[in-house]
Amino acid sequence: KKEDMTMIKTSPQMCRLRDFTYSAPIYVDIVYWKGTYSQKKRQVEIGHMPVMLRSNLCVLSGKSEAEMMEYGECPYDPGGYFIVKGVERVLMMQEQPLANRITVELDSKKILQAACTSQSVDNKSRTVVCLNPLARKKGLYLKHSAFVDLVPVAVVMKAMGVQSDMEIVQMVGLEKKYLDNLMTSLQEVHERNIFSQKSALDFLSTKLKTKDSRKQPKDGDVLQVLLRQLLSQ
Repeated sequence: KKEDMTMIKTSPQMCRLRDFTYSAPIYVDIVYWKGTYSQKKRQVEIGHMPVMLRSNLCVLSGKSEAEMMEYGECPYDPGGYFIVKGVERVLMMQEQPLANRITVELDSKKILQAACTSQSVDNKSRTVVCLNPLARKKGLYLKHSAFVDLVPVAVVMKAMGVQSDMEIVQMVGLEKKYLDNLMTSLQEVHERNIFSQKSALDFLSTKLKTKDSRKQPKDGDVLQVLLRQLLSQ
């Protein structure tokens, strides 16, 4: 279709030379009601879609080498791309993990972990709950780019306002397979004398990354990380 919206028969080579988009119109049949009467319109044009070269809709489909040369094309061109405003374009597939979904996976050391890539308009972060291979006892730890080291999950939950150990257990699960690792994390909390939200925030402030190493992070800085970065959504 030209700029004045008139339809013309074209070829890929013509579109390259004249900066056209090699496309085909999209037609639909429309039925609409006016009072108690219906009316049908056939072949209503609603838009255009780029045509892939050498696809069934392309003029080059099924053409011999000699015919390809007549159209100004290389006979060995496999097609599979588009021409948009005279420029050849290729669609590339990209595999990307789903945001805001928890995935269970093995890390580089073949240790099981639960990861969540959270994304919002302002932030994007990756939060991981894992076992610490260097710890004496296998408890649950949180790994996040905002902290310089792994931090016990129970400490993070207390910093978020969940101060009762029983409440933490109920949130995680009462099954033995969950309790074994969780109880280790809770035991570490007691060994560090972390029994309140304030003491949990004080502990996390020592693990928080800062741009200025001379400045000691405050509890408010930790709260902002927990609220805005830990799970960004």
